[in-house]
Amino acid sequence: MNEVLANSYAVTGDPEHLRVAKKFDHRAVFDPLARGEDSLNGLHANTQIPKAIGAAREYELTGEKRYHDIASFFWQRVAKHRSYVIGGHSDGEHFFPVENFSKYLGASTTETCNTYNMLKLTRHLFAWEPSAETMDFYERGLYNHILASQDPATGMMCYYVPLRPGAFKTFSTPEESFWCCVGTGMENHAKYPDTIYFHDAQSLYVNLFVASELTWKGKGLVVRQETRFPEEDATRLVLKLQKPVRLALRVRYPSWAQSGMTLATNGKREPVNASPGSYASIEREWKNGDTVDVRLPMTLRLEAMPDDPKTVALLYGPIVLAGDLGKEGMEDAKRYGPSAPQLGRARPIAIPAFVCDVKEVLASVKPAPGAPLKFQTRGVGRPRDVSLVPLYRVFEPRYTVYWKVYSPAEWEKTKADLAAAEGRRKEIERRTVDAVNISEPRSERDHNLQGEGTNEGFFEGRKWRAASKGG
Repeated sequence: MNEVLANSYAVTGDPEHLRVAKKFDHRAVFDPLARGEDSLNGLHANTQIPKAIGAAREYELTGEKRYHDIASFFWQRVAKHRSYVIGGHSDGEHFFPVENFSKYLGASTTETCNTYNMLKLTRHLFAWEPSAETMDFYERGLYNHILASQDPATGMMCYYVPLRPGAFKTFSTPEESFWCCVGTGMENHAKYPDTIYFHDAQSLYVNLFVASELTWKGKGLVVRQETRFPEEDATRLVLKLQKPVRLALRVRYPSWAQSGMTLATNGKREPVNASPGSYASIEREWKNGDTVDVRLPMTLRLEAMPDDPKTVALLYGPIVLAGDLGKEGMEDAKRYGPSAPQLGRARPIAIPAFVCDVKEVLASVKPAPGAPLKFQTRGVGRPRDVSLVPLYRVFEPRYTVYWKVYSPAEWEKTKADLAAAEGRRKEIERRTVDAVNISEPRSERDHNLQGEGTNEGFFEGRKWRAASKGG
């Protein structure tokens, strides 16, 4: 409400709208943020982001530094400390203690609405002070969460993008499951051009590497960006001008581009006096037909969980890679309707792990020949090696984004523990005289199973029935 009323004030100029906007400032949340304190644990995540966006808007309209500090500190804590590798955050819609991050890899991670709003807040911060740090986060969330959240077969949306190893995505339906993330989802996938370019009086910022065309009427300038990024590591900017114009072209030099960046104007190499995590600038008089070629070599890299260096995710440049685990055991899985995957309906499978030193993981991941952005582990996957593809390409199979890394000794102990558990299960089966198979109505009838106040569900692909509330 503070954002809506602040925007009303911006349109009408009526100070009453601004006065009422401030009445909606949530002091219990704002006061700690203004002091540089993170008190977000346990709070509903997507209730807080719009408040921070409102603070950003109030700063823009009043110039009060307190609002700037609230919005900026909130962004820093959520984007840099509370987000998973895909740029999304929250488990079960709530913030959790970051010191226990690796314990929050559930089926209800990363609500899509949250990232919609975080990207909106990021735009505000970038407009105040252009920085590659904010745009690096924007790119991360855009490619790895937003792009990954729409089903290409139906156009339906994810509520959550689950990060539990072995999970799968579920999507809305046109009539029975129309969530908040469907509404923001419709906006998400219409907003890909939203932040590619920014400008000030004498500069054009190229923030994202997306095929697009920009018209800047005030400069008589049209910029066409030609690229297949991220399947290619290059982009070309073609300028069309009514007359020569002098301006600075500022191209984001992403923090992930540790192998360097190259720029060429009309085929001539330009010096790059910048470093990863900044903007490279070419200032000159531009003429009709000028071109700028940008190359950003991408490399494989690891990002570990904040609290567990042996739980890691793999990225290629800005792109998060997921292990394609196939569709085994998903015959009864519901992919459309539930907001989170009902994992109990799917039969369990062995989730591969990496058995090696963490420092050896990258050397064991090799590109798949002739397949852009596809990789294969070699010799480190247990019980098998895996294929890796961008998370935004995985829609039907199970997948894993975060991988456990074991030493050989740790893996042998893990196998022994699993074998012991399987042995106990078989011993129970051996000693069982009779059993009712809840998955088969005939078995229930044959055993005259009756009940009142019962409910049912699924666990590891098997149906269960239980009595509750005095049943």
